[in-house]
Amino acid sequence: ASAEDLCGKLSLGGLAGLLSRCALAVSNDSGPLHLAAAVGTPTVGIFWCLNLITAGIPGRRRHRPVISWQVTCPACGTDHSHGWCACGSSFVANVPVEAVVEPALELLRGVE
Repeated sequence: ASAEDLCGKLSLGGLAGLLSRCALAVSNDSGPLHLAAAVGTPTVGIFWCLNLITAGIPGRRRHRPVISWQVTCPACGTDHSHGWCACGSSFVANVPVEAVVEPALELLRGVE
């Protein structure tokens, strides 16, 4: 199957409609991830450990969190459990592909 870049081409309602027709949504902790869950689409969400507490999607039957436990900035080493730096580095880039693929396949197979 081919992929099409729809960035900036869908309204919020259009995105909700598209996500409602998906068998699975895989995303970092973002608006589209939460929108997918809201329209009933199973999700694999990639979360930073300190955000999972407040932003994780409840219910493991249809939603699987994948967690990055990195708390120090990959660029400068600042411990983000005690403060913030201005680097803007990703704290979820270290999540291995395999950690996302396994729960995605479970959801696609209907494993609870």
